[in-house]
Amino acid sequence: MSVNVRRMMPAFLLALIILFAFVFTAALADSPTVIYSGECGSEAVWTLDSEGTLIISGSGRMTNYKTAGAVPWYLERETIKKVVVEPGIERIGDYAFDACAVTEVNLPDGLVTIERYAFYGCDKLTELNIPDSVTSIGNYASGTAPL
Repeated sequence: MSVNVRRMMPAFLLALIILFAFVFTAALADSPTVIYSGECGSEAVWTLDSEGTLIISGSGRMTNYKTAGAVPWYLERETIKKVVVEPGIERIGDYAFDACAVTEVNLPDGLVTIERYAFYGCDKLTELNIPDSVTSIGNYASGTAPL
């Protein structure tokens, strides 16, 4: 009996490894993939995933951009459906999300400033909940958004 078990053990282990690899791969396939990333401040970074979620993380202030075209994710603005600004970010910079196709925005407590044109041209954005910690909102911050 033990001879048969020894002969079958490698095949059993191989089948177990293949099964584990299949389950692990299927679990990863359900997760969004980061497609772009970069810096957007001296201590702030951004990632854009395959589901259209733009995440701003880190700490401090986002860069104030001189135009919408200078924003690093500008060429992907039509694919951005959701913006998540994580705790630690204190300022959303000029033109940050100008003309994005965003429909949902999550802003953290602790955010202090929303600069000029931050959400200008976000025509699909119908609601923006601004935390009580925000003390300054720049001109045209929501611009043409139907808020």
